[in-house]
Amino acid sequence: RREVRCESAVTAVAYAPSLRAMVSAEGSMVKEMSKVTVWDAGSGAKRTEMNYGNFLCAVIFVPELHAIVSGDGTFMKDKESGRVVVWDIDTLEQHLKLKCDQPVNSVAYMADRRAIVSVDRGNAVIV
Repeated sequence: RREVRCESAVTAVAYAPSLRAMVSAEGSMVKEMSKVTVWDAGSGAKRTEMNYGNFLCAVIFVPELHAIVSGDGTFMKDKESGRVVVWDIDTLEQHLKLKCDQPVNSVAYMADRRAIVSVDRGNAVIV
């Protein structure tokens, strides 16, 4: 059993078995701030981390892309929006940002179609 401690509430977690890494998203919906951290699954040591401006709701690892895919959102009543972001898992560099009309609740990857799927608070499923 391995335990790592984050600084605030963890909102999502993913595992990258080929890299023996865990990815955590933590943050505050009130402050609409998050942090992405990549951890060594064996030792629990931080490999890299990055502060992030929106609230992260979902995170997955996609081995075919060697990337993290996240879903985020801003929750201000008159300005709700979201994004799906593709990150390099080693550097946390953002390679692709897809805007959504509503905060994103969940993301998935369809390997057979090489497509990212997202679900948002507006009841939309987007491929």
